[in-house]
Amino acid sequence: GYLTFALPVNNAQHIFVKLLTAICCQAICLLTVILAAIIALSGEPLKEFLLMLTAGISEFYEDIGAVSFIAFVFDIIVIALLSVAGNMLLYYACITVGQTAKKNRILMAVGAYFIYYVATQVIFTVIVMIFKVLGMSGVFDGIVMWLDDHMILTMHLTMGVSIVIYA
Repeated sequence: GYLTFALPVNNAQHIFVKLLTAICCQAICLLTVILAAIIALSGEPLKEFLLMLTAGISEFYEDIGAVSFIAFVFDIIVIALLSVAGNMLLYYACITVGQTAKKNRILMAVGAYFIYYVATQVIFTVIVMIFKVLGMSGVFDGIVMWLDDHMILTMHLTMGVSIVIYA
């Protein structure tokens, strides 16, 4: 905290380095969890799990095709990176807001996070309520039938919307 603005870099470089470090730490944590799961499942349960996993992935690959499979893998990687980056940047934004207070900076940062969290929950709840009311009135019946007929495209669209929201 002391060195936050004592280094000879601009704010964008400072935040980028913090973000890059946080993403690397998250990746190391994920690899540690995967390694612990492999150790815990070692032996016959691991072989069974890997056989089920490869069978499921190959069946999914055969059902949707190579291009769609590659698109799904790309979408999942982008969503994962954006969600981790978004969460870390949210924490940095709240800390920055907290630093603007003259006293009780930590309390101000926690308060900023609380206000952000409540505001996003209220906004998304209102959006869901609007869509529920419209859905119960039958406005979306044609759209729902089309989405059911094009399930793979629907999944890609959903992931694309998620990428836009996270970005």
